[in-house]
Amino acid sequence: KTIKAMFIVSLCILMPLAGHASLVSTVNTDTLTALDVGWTWNPEIPATDSPAMLNWGVSVYAITLDGSNWDIRLEVRHDAVPHVGESIPPLTTKSYSFPIATGFGLVINDTFDVVHPGIGDIDQYNFVLYRDPVPANTVMSLTGVHQVPEPGSMVLVAMSAGLIGFIRRLIV
Repeated sequence: KTIKAMFIVSLCILMPLAGHASLVSTVNTDTLTALDVGWTWNPEIPATDSPAMLNWGVSVYAITLDGSNWDIRLEVRHDAVPHVGESIPPLTTKSYSFPIATGFGLVINDTFDVVHPGIGDIDQYNFVLYRDPVPANTVMSLTGVHQVPEPGSMVLVAMSAGLIGFIRRLIV
């Protein structure tokens, strides 16, 4: 009976706390060439999150420094091969700030590129934040594209070039 009572009491305490998570991530895409991760966030509660991914590294720090502004720091990098020759893939840090009191309905939509040094490959990112009037409905999303043709695309290009060459030879 004592164990059962302790279990019921712990559920009564933990269940309400579980509903108050302040930053919850969802990884939709984590491939060599594409990233799509989103968060639901309650801006009334400072939070950090670094979802576990294979090909990308992302961290979000949502804090308030002065009591009047929310500051969001986003760190992102593309960790995947083909970055042979790079000791550490470039880490990009972006910072955003908006007022706590009047930031409702605020939309941040930021697009930025990162060039891998020495290789020239470009990662294109898009970060979007929508602060809902209901704090727990605030959402953030980050998408990324790495401009490396996939092997299937390379084969298709080679086959197309071969077909064009064959047709040209038949005509001439």
